[in-house]
Amino acid sequence: MTFYGVFFRLFCPMVRKMVRDAYPNPDASAQEVRQIFDDIHHAASDTGYLVGDQFTLADLTAAALSYPLIWPEQALGARYANTRREDLLAWHLRWKGHGIEDYVARIYRDHRHSAQTP
Repeated sequence: MTFYGVFFRLFCPMVRKMVRDAYPNPDASAQEVRQIFDDIHHAASDTGYLVGDQFTLADLTAAALSYPLIWPEQALGARYANTRREDLLAWHLRWKGHGIEDYVARIYRDHRHSAQTP
């Protein structure tokens, strides 16, 4: 067995236990996430951005960290719309209609440029 294999056989169970111990209640964790999403939506409600009236590192960070949790279908196009895992669908749908979905989708749409863009 490689070092990589040994490392992950030992490391992954420890991380799982730490996470279970630190966040034993998934509903409470979801409430914390909702509060953070509410705060982001509120902070960006005036100008559309978190700091001032232009795209900053704060927006990039918020959108990047939020994206996998809400998976706004319009952010990366139709080719990704049906690639969600079924067990995560309920989680993603819980954010449907929340302002964070629109915020993240807009940040990706307006500020994520593909390599093909001149």
